[in-house]
Amino acid sequence: MWDALSQPQSLDEICTHLVSIYSVEVDQCRQDVQAWLHQACAKRVVVLMP
Repeated sequence: MWDALSQPQSLDEICTHLVSIYSVEVDQCRQDVQAWLHQACAKRVVVLMP
């Protein structure tokens, strides 16, 4: 996840990257990444850009 966040990317770009590395369905990846980002933002670990 941190590698995917090393430069600004859209959710789709992050999921494309993760799906290419791990055996996970795109829809599941999207749900998991969104949940992770929500928690990371709440804890101020990451900041989402518009």
